[in-house]
Amino acid sequence: MENSSTLLLLSKLSPAHSLYLLKPESTLRELLTYTLMDLILQERLHLVNFDHKPVLGNTRLGFAAVVPGKKFQQEKAFLHEMIFLFPFYRKPDSRIVMRHLMQMGLNTSRSEVNFKTKLLMDLVEMKPFFTKNLLQKIFGGQHMTTAGKEIQATLVKQFNALDKELPELLKTDRERASGILQQIKGNVILMNSFKFDLIPMIGEELHNLEEEVEGE
Repeated sequence: MENSSTLLLLSKLSPAHSLYLLKPESTLRELLTYTLMDLILQERLHLVNFDHKPVLGNTRLGFAAVVPGKKFQQEKAFLHEMIFLFPFYRKPDSRIVMRHLMQMGLNTSRSEVNFKTKLLMDLVEMKPFFTKNLLQKIFGGQHMTTAGKEIQATLVKQFNALDKELPELLKTDRERASGILQQIKGNVILMNSFKFDLIPMIGEELHNLEEEVEGE
């Protein structure tokens, strides 16, 4: 199932890096959604008293309080993660309403092009996979190199294999499955065989914020 070199690469990539490789046309909203979901999953950010499956009524993620998680500084943050983490580095005891944190993230990202070409490309492992032509150097943007297209195809095969076999492996060989999950880290949220209720909720809140900005 697992390609050791591909799993090694995934161990160095955040979900936003992987998503950009898998789908270069990903929107800023998608990239921010998976960045925020990963930070929550990895317990670097924590939602206070938030029930994503309430028994009665609707729950609104946008009004939930966010605080540093117990693993907040366990790993060095990627540059693109800092758009959500920096307010807590500045004031570790902060409690920030999710909508406000998302708005900070949107503002700091500046644009989809900036997020992709500056924030995500800060990781050295990403540099061989993208390049810029003359027009892109002037007006912004970048495109995949041959190496990028090759790693994209490899990642698609790896995720397909993981989607097919990992759920069963969790039943038959949990130790091996746990080892793979520890290696791919937050990239598990990109798998089709695992569902995370917070992903569409985060996406919806970001969509609402974008519409509010456009409506002003």
